[in-house]
Amino acid sequence: ARTPWAAPTPNNTCWPGYQPVWNCNLTTWLGTPPPQSTVDATGMFTVNKVYNALVHEDDPTNVLRNEWGGTCQQGQLLTQGYEQELQNGQAFRDAYVYQGDGDYGHDSKMRLLDAKTLFDNIADNIYYRSDDDQRTLMSGQIVLRGLLQQELNAYYDSKKQHPLLNLHVADRYRDILDANEEICPRLGEISQRYRKSTDYQAFLQSKEYMTLQAFKQNVLGGGKANLDCLMTQYCTDREIPTQVDDFDGTRIGTNVDDYYSNEQQEQSNSTDGGEIDYGTNLFERLALQDAMGTNLLYMADNNQYAKFAMIPLWKEMWYHIKSATLDPEPETTTTPATDASNDVGDGDDNSTNSDNASAASSSSSTIPNPAKFALFSGHDTTLLPLLASLGVWTRQDFWPPYASSMLIETHEINFDGNTDTS
Repeated sequence: ARTPWAAPTPNNTCWPGYQPVWNCNLTTWLGTPPPQSTVDATGMFTVNKVYNALVHEDDPTNVLRNEWGGTCQQGQLLTQGYEQELQNGQAFRDAYVYQGDGDYGHDSKMRLLDAKTLFDNIADNIYYRSDDDQRTLMSGQIVLRGLLQQELNAYYDSKKQHPLLNLHVADRYRDILDANEEICPRLGEISQRYRKSTDYQAFLQSKEYMTLQAFKQNVLGGGKANLDCLMTQYCTDREIPTQVDDFDGTRIGTNVDDYYSNEQQEQSNSTDGGEIDYGTNLFERLALQDAMGTNLLYMADNNQYAKFAMIPLWKEMWYHIKSATLDPEPETTTTPATDASNDVGDGDDNSTNSDNASAASSSSSTIPNPAKFALFSGHDTTLLPLLASLGVWTRQDFWPPYASSMLIETHEINFDGNTDTS
């Protein structure tokens, strides 16, 4: 699943004068386990993590301030996103949760989590994986709340405490829920080679790309004006430069073919004295330009970059998938995830394939017994390469909407009493 509405990520210079103040009502609660050295130490505070230590309401220009001025953490989940993920969890509940001996209330073939025995061994039923970003951590928690709200309430009413669920996480800069060129230098090599390719250079030199670059420089005065800038402002009713504020929520559509024109745009060093006609529908066109830059990389050369990037994550997910069809012990032979490395090499360096396969193997070596429901909470840059690595992401002009999910189900087929898993 990718995260829903969130505050902007850091280091985004969207346009000159872009100094938004983001205040958040949604906060993170923290709890700590009791010390093992003390027998009677069950009491504790639940700590409310509030980002207001550097807020100076009387002087908003004070340099001692959070990145976005107010009480929002960089890239943190917003209240609107909370509601989106809650709805996701409730949709999963409708599909997968049932009462052991009662009315199932949904398709009987979708019986996955028995509400009556759910907490007998929670690890056998729920596996929760996220990276260490606030918005992904909280998004996963909210999905699970929507999935099991009634059972969570009943558990607390009975035991006067909340159930404990392990969250499987790693150091953020080492994690593999999106492409990580730091731990896989091969990805950087693939990226650099593609950016020097004829196809990518044609994209950069197309009339549409050059027109929008000139628009950002001459009209907006520089800045990125990328998807993160545009959507975080638009979706929270914040101010957008008037020259870009031409989107009313209904997609007009953009023409990918404009990026494959042989015509080239004459560049201007002026501040736009009318020399260039930038056209209309600029909000969507700027969004498309940003999306295409990433999509083209993921889809180039038989999805090579996406396949390499997602090998370790596919290895983790495959462990849970195959447990429903094979023996539950960790597999030591080649899996489909590691097979992908054999399909994406360019023939000039086979050593990297084994290096990345080794990284994939080590990433799952400590995973506990697989669960019936495994939730991986990630980003748009998790879903995109996952889908691209399967060859099913073919839209250059599209981006995963907020709170999107990718579902993988395993089913048992019963023919006249003979069962088979597939």
